Amino acid sequence: MSPIPLSTNRSAIVKMAGSVVRWLVAWSVSLCGVLIVRLRASLPRASAAAILTMALVLPVFMGLITGCHSSDKTSLSRGRKALEKNDYDSAIREFNKVVENSTDPSLISESSRFLADIYIAQKKDYKMGLKYLDVSINTSANALSSRESMKRKAAVLFHHLSRYEEAIPLYVRLLGSDPLSPAETGEYRLNLAKSYFLLSQFQQARIEAQRVLKDSEDQQHRDRASKLIADTYISGDGDAKDAAEQYKKIMGDIQDVETKKDMALNLALWLEQKEKYKEAFTVLENLNLKEDEFIAAKMKQLDRLYLLQTRRPR
Repeated sequence: MSPIPLSTNRSAIVKMAGSVVRWLVAWSVSLCGVLIVRLRASLPRASAAAILTMALVLPVFMGLITGCHSSDKTSLSRGRKALEKNDYDSAIREFNKVVENSTDPSLISESSRFLADIYIAQKKDYKMGLKYLDVSINTSANALSSRESMKRKAAVLFHHLSRYEEAIPLYVRLLGSDPLSPAETGEYRLNLAKSYFLLSQFQQARIEAQRVLKDSEDQQHRDRASKLIADTYISGDGDAKDAAEQYKKIMGDIQDVETKKDMALNLALWLEQKEKYKEAFTVLENLNLKEDEFIAAKMKQLDRLYLLQTRRPR
């Protein structure tokens, strides 16, 4: 007996499926008819017609919604699998299907987070990453997932795009939310202070850095906050002598050697700009790092500049 062709099998299956669907529709209509007959005595004709319409339309509508939801989950699953294989372009296509077509906020938010991660970490397209982070924030089902997307957005604005004015309100919101670990609190407060500093809002930068010194027990955070406060003194238009004294005082409290070295160089360069070569030389000399080639070369340069300055006719 010869095998039945595959096309014949498919045709038979399609016909059978069609028959089943027609039978179900006929059964649904018959059932609705019975219900209408029984309700006719107590319902006006318009109400009966409305019931029939709903009985016919609602299953179809629900079927469409269920089908779309299932399709969205399938696209999300395919996107995850593509991501596991580092197939980022395929993952982007699948996640975008969910974002563009789904009506489920939780699926949209999850797909948007995946898209943001791909664009930020793999594509280095930070503007596209921000776009999807915004979608994730606006569609997140709970405060926790929204806050996680907000953290990513603040980091992109601060570290990658230098858009400090936009980063500031995000850090303020994050610092006002719970729960944050002490490490997160210190880091976000420092980033907030640094944002103000880079926007030349030195007084506000100093206030935020002082809060780190008050609240944090992390020595690295404390050293960074102290350095930032010191930098505000030599970045403003205040009295140069007072600024230098404040800077030296803060520098004396710093425990990290590398931070203290960076601060001394900053102060020496600032004093050099003010043509205070002797003071700049003394700052570097007090580091006791003459074996450092850069420090040694800079000290020689400052010494020559001071000699030229003292020999210059007044």
